[in-house]
Amino acid sequence: MKAQQISEHISRLAAKVLQGTATPEERAFLEKYEAFLDRGESAVERMPDEARQELEKVILERIVEDIHNPAAGSPLTRTRWLPAAAAAILILFGVWWVLARSGSTTGADTREELTQDIRPGGNKAVLTLGNGQRVELDNLAEGGVAREGAVEVQKQADGLIAYQPLHAESVVEPVFHELSTPRGGVFRMELPDGTQVWLNSETRIRYSVGYVEGKRLVELSGEAYFDVKKDTRHPFLVRVGERMQVEVTGTQFNVNAYPDETRLETSLVEGSVRVRSSGTGKDAVSLSPGQQAALERGNEKLTVQRVDVAEVTAWQKGLFLFRSADAAMVLRQISRWYDVEVVYRNGIPEGHITGKIPRYKNASEVLEILKLSGINVKIEGGKLIVM
Repeated sequence: MKAQQISEHISRLAAKVLQGTATPEERAFLEKYEAFLDRGESAVERMPDEARQELEKVILERIVEDIHNPAAGSPLTRTRWLPAAAAAILILFGVWWVLARSGSTTGADTREELTQDIRPGGNKAVLTLGNGQRVELDNLAEGGVAREGAVEVQKQADGLIAYQPLHAESVVEPVFHELSTPRGGVFRMELPDGTQVWLNSETRIRYSVGYVEGKRLVELSGEAYFDVKKDTRHPFLVRVGERMQVEVTGTQFNVNAYPDETRLETSLVEGSVRVRSSGTGKDAVSLSPGQQAALERGNEKLTVQRVDVAEVTAWQKGLFLFRSADAAMVLRQISRWYDVEVVYRNGIPEGHITGKIPRYKNASEVLEILKLSGINVKIEGGKLIVM
């Protein structure tokens, strides 16, 4: 059946894009598909059968010839037919999408599932000053936020918060501020020393405004990416409870320290860091770019391994990027970002997931990665149900 052939071609194409192996043309096709889905089903429902059949013929020829056998056509030939073929694909994908969904659910079920979709997170954070004052940052307009001592906290045009001394000769007395993001929230800030910090969902950092015994101190729970301003006279320390400490003078690195993860991880992107296990104070390692120091729960010995830093830091660039990632870990990430409870009907899946998709998509689109990896997940009553 032609519709079935089309759906198989498109399924393989979607899998290639999610796995990062698709060509630019293939990615362009899926962007057209997404544009169609944003418009809804009505255009397809109004198409005459003859038009559908003609488009099926065109798309089958072009997909087979130029996507699955790119050597068959020259770049010039592909350029001439690409706009028309893309438009054809746009409509035909809608046909396939409607047919595929109608085979497994009713129209009423489809509408219900769509209304239950979950929107992604966004910029949300609360700043707590040393005097206990709390400032909700996500709804504030550009301009000054709060003052304490000799500094002012300002919200800038791009949403970043930054510290400014009130006077050039001001002496900043050490005081601690705290910035926290909720589930479904992220935020970027500039510490008083000029260090840039990106906070992932459900993350808290407590940091010194001013130097403490000549050091710049940060305490972390959750996940954060640091771009530390170089200052050899004042080391920059990140403490993860009583278990791990990261010391640098200027570098870029990511720390994953969620309480519900099985281990603590520091991954170096640029420069160098020294990571110490706070449990004994003796176990310390120095990292080179591309290396990760990890500390398993219940174990005080650090291990070092090479990692794909692009995967580790994808969240900071607004992406979900998984390469044979543990399914349970992926579901925890999704749970935090969409602020949704995950319910396991038959235990936690043991599979691995590969895929790439922007984090600012609705949950239903991200869940397609799980389905391509053989994990059946649906949205029901505002929860993620893992079958």
